[in-house]
Amino acid sequence: MNEKNKAEIDALAELSKLEFNKAESAVLEKELADFFDLISKVDEIDLNSSQGSDLNDKNTNVFRCDVVESSYTSAEMLANAKTQADGYITVPKVMEG
Repeated sequence: MNEKNKAEIDALAELSKLEFNKAESAVLEKELADFFDLISKVDEIDLNSSQGSDLNDKNTNVFRCDVVESSYTSAEMLANAKTQADGYITVPKVMEG
């Protein structure tokens, strides 16, 4: 086990309040090495090319206009309510407090 990797695993274990035995530390060291290898491959991607970013230019949001339409009156809404009080629909209490 590389001493630098062991130190990193020990630091992670302390921060996360986890304990690893030698076998678990070895597995974790390999998994971290694999993870960092993958991240290093991401660094190789050329982010200055326009490939892939041109798709965003074609996507636009289409918003509908707000149009005021007629709705139900309060009396019509209250006519279907089982219980009401002072012009409001009342419902059973669902939470204590």
